[in-house]
Amino acid sequence: MEEILSQSLKNTQGQLHILDKEVDEMKKQHEITMKNMEVQMGQLSSDLANATRFVRTLFASGGGGARGDGCGRGEGCVVAFNAVAARTPAVISSIA
Repeated sequence: MEEILSQSLKNTQGQLHILDKEVDEMKKQHEITMKNMEVQMGQLSSDLANATRFVRTLFASGGGGARGDGCGRGEGCVVAFNAVAARTPAVISSIA
């Protein structure tokens, strides 16, 4: 009986050790994920600020939809806006 309890205890300790390692790995992965999300949020913030400046400049120059085409001064603004939109489709979609 004592041997069975001893073996059971060893098995349980082994399983706890494995779980402890798995939890440590999960913590590391969580930290990496959070850091990546912080970087992505910073990039989104920068892209949104750039898009906002672009739109303000566009409207200030009289090109912002003055002719109903959303640009007013050729295709350059569409290309620039699309470059920002390609990296931040969810943000641009939620603004539009």
